[in-house]
Amino acid sequence: MANRQCGECTVCCVVLPITEFGGKPRNVPCEKLCASGCSIHNLPEHPQVCRDYRCEWLEGNVQEDYRPDKLGVVFWIGDPDTFGGVLKTVLRVNETRPRAITEQQSRIDSIVRRIKQRYYPRVSVIEVVYYAYDLEGPGLPNDGYRRVPIEIDGRLWMQHIKRDVAHS
Repeated sequence: MANRQCGECTVCCVVLPITEFGGKPRNVPCEKLCASGCSIHNLPEHPQVCRDYRCEWLEGNVQEDYRPDKLGVVFWIGDPDTFGGVLKTVLRVNETRPRAITEQQSRIDSIVRRIKQRYYPRVSVIEVVYYAYDLEGPGLPNDGYRRVPIEIDGRLWMQHIKRDVAHS
């Protein structure tokens, strides 16, 4: 495990779903997020999901200078999810800045390959959530993903799911 600290990055405070505080869905800023980061970090009420969370940058699987807030994309191994009736391990790729994935596609693909190699054969599903802005933007990739528009608190996001990518 890499010895990295979050520093100014607060991407997880937006992308993670949190059941405490009345339920915060994914891709919505946490109500406890303030200018200096999490207002309840290291306090007893800090949710367990936040305490347990470690993105792949913190784990050392993404280059040092590609911290999520700088890259505009965060990667993490999410809780297993059911696809086609089978429980699968999911690599979650969440765009946090408009067009960050499409503008850096080869870099993102390289990071995904590195993470897949580290966790192979466990990772068999990649879930990519593009920033909402890309719904109207040019050139969403024609890459075999199933595209699912989702609405979260009145904001439209495009969710992409590809199955069994570890075997491709």
